[in-house]
Amino acid sequence: MKRLPQLTRFANNNAPGLDLVRLIDVRDIVSMIPDVLLWSEVYNGTLPKGGIVPSQSSVWIDMFFAPGLARYTCVNDPNNHGPLWKNTLTLPISGDSPLHAQTAKMLSKGRWIAMAMDANDVIRLIGSIAQPLKLRQGNFGTAPNEWGVELISSSPNPAAYLSSWDDLYGNPADYSFDFSLDFNA
Repeated sequence: MKRLPQLTRFANNNAPGLDLVRLIDVRDIVSMIPDVLLWSEVYNGTLPKGGIVPSQSSVWIDMFFAPGLARYTCVNDPNNHGPLWKNTLTLPISGDSPLHAQTAKMLSKGRWIAMAMDANDVIRLIGSIAQPLKLRQGNFGTAPNEWGVELISSSPNPAAYLSSWDDLYGNPADYSFDFSLDFNA
């Protein structure tokens, strides 16, 4: 993963906003640890290595943001059935062109799981196969020129955490499971 240069941070720093949002369509997920197990005492809300397994043909959408522009909010809104966490990703797609409009349209057609890294390098897993993120709002404005995209999800648990980007893959050694009799020395 290509990483943008970061300024040195103080230990008590709490910078606002998201640096990176990585989206994957739920149809590209082979398996994912259930929320009940993820929030059990075994994992305490931290995704274990191999807790989410994308298909080999999956396409990830990486969106990088200037500091403070993209936001994630998680609000507890209990109801008669128990706790309900409303997760919202607010993603400004800066600029205007047919490609920008196509990106906003594509986001409106999918059901997404997001990995969002904030400006403090904390990574959250937002959405699940059962409760994916969906487009609530997509609009264009000219002050500044940007497509405003808001993805939302409701879940009985808040968004989980990732210890590192390596926890995303069920195959940490980068080994291919494809079998081949070919060998090139």
